[in-house]
Amino acid sequence: MTGRRALAGLSLLCALAFTAFSAVSASAAAPTTEGTTAYTCVDTAPTNNGDFTDAHCNTTGTTGASRFKHVAITETTEVTGTNEKTKNSTTEKTIVVLEATVGGIATKLEAATVDSICSLTNRKTEKEPGKFFDEATLSECVLTYTGVSVINPSNCTVHSPGQVAGTVKTAKLMGSQVGAGTSSMSVKFEPETPTEITKLEFAGGSCAINGVAPTVNGDASGTPSGQSEMTNGAGHLTRSSGAILTFNVTKAQATLKVGGQNAALTSTETFKKVGGNPIGTTEEFIP
Repeated sequence: MTGRRALAGLSLLCALAFTAFSAVSASAAAPTTEGTTAYTCVDTAPTNNGDFTDAHCNTTGTTGASRFKHVAITETTEVTGTNEKTKNSTTEKTIVVLEATVGGIATKLEAATVDSICSLTNRKTEKEPGKFFDEATLSECVLTYTGVSVINPSNCTVHSPGQVAGTVKTAKLMGSQVGAGTSSMSVKFEPETPTEITKLEFAGGSCAINGVAPTVNGDASGTPSGQSEMTNGAGHLTRSSGAILTFNVTKAQATLKVGGQNAALTSTETFKKVGGNPIGTTEEFIP
C-alpha cells in the first residue's frame, strides 16, 4: 500500500473497527471459527437485498430484505477513523479524554478531534498445517489528535515532538484481533516496532509540569459496535460488528502507560474506507 499513511488507532486511537460479538448459545462443543473478514457497509436501495437497517451496519434487519449489506474488501485499502458524529444519534463528536499522573501531578487532557488512517488487508493465514483462516489486519496506523487542551494542571499546553501546541501524533500502530471466537472480541492497537506510541511535551511559564516530556507506551483495546449473530444458508453462524469502535481503557487495566504510570483513555471513532462506505467485520463459525 503506498500513499499517505498518517493518522489511526488509539481512539482508534484506528480501524477498523474490528469486532466484539454477542455471546453464542451454549452447545456441547465449541464452534470452529473460519476467521474474520472486513467489509464495507453498502446501501442496496432501491432493491433492498441486504441484512442491516442502518448505514453503519450496526443493526440487523430481515436477512436478504434490508437496505444495507456487507461487501467484502478484496484488496489492501486505506481506512479512516474520526470522532465526528459519534454521539447523540450521530449529531455530535465524542471528546477524547486521557488521564494519568505526570511529574507526580494528576493530569487530564482532552482532544477535540481525532483523525486516523490505516492500511487494511483481508488475507488467508495458515494457522494450522494445511488449514487457512480469514484474517483482517491493520497496519501503518497513525493517529492525529488536534485541539488538545490540558484541563489539569492549569496554564499548560501540550504537543508531540515536531507538532504545534495542541496537536499530538502517534507513531505507526498495528491493530490485531484479541479474543477471536469468543464473545469478548476486541481490537488491540500497539506500536508496530517496540517503541513508544508517542511523547507528550508540556510547556507553559506557570505550568506545574513545564518541560516534562513523558512517553506514552503500551496498548489500547477498543470494542466494535453493532454486535449481532445470524445463521447463513450453509447453517454456519455469522457474527458481525459495525463501524464504530469505542475505547474505555482504565488505569486498573494497566495496559496504557504515560511516563510509566497507568493511564486511562476514553474515545470513540467511526471508520470507513477512504472516500467510501463505513467498515465492519464478520466472523464465521461452524457450529
